[in-house]
Amino acid sequence: MSMSREEIFSKVREDILWTGMQLEDLGYKLDAIHGDTQILGEEGLGLDSVDSLEIVVKIQKTFGIKIENVDRAFFEKHLGTINTIVDFVADAISVACQDPV
Repeated sequence: MSMSREEIFSKVREDILWTGMQLEDLGYKLDAIHGDTQILGEEGLGLDSVDSLEIVVKIQKTFGIKIENVDRAFFEKHLGTINTIVDFVADAISVACQDPV
């Protein structure tokens, strides 16, 4: 699967977070959600650890990637902001495309 960073960003922001996590129901406006928006905690979208597991599942399904080690270090490194999710997905897709069949 080959996708631009903009396409990945759009899928993460709109499909996974906005629609999938029902952010409108939580009072958020789509145009107020940017790349540097924090995912977890009160200073950002206010999502919690259960939500973060749901996001991981949605990432795997949406992009067809397998995330092996879902632990605290993974969440801290890759689920900090929308941009960190996009970076992770872009890297994972790039590696998957390079793997021999």
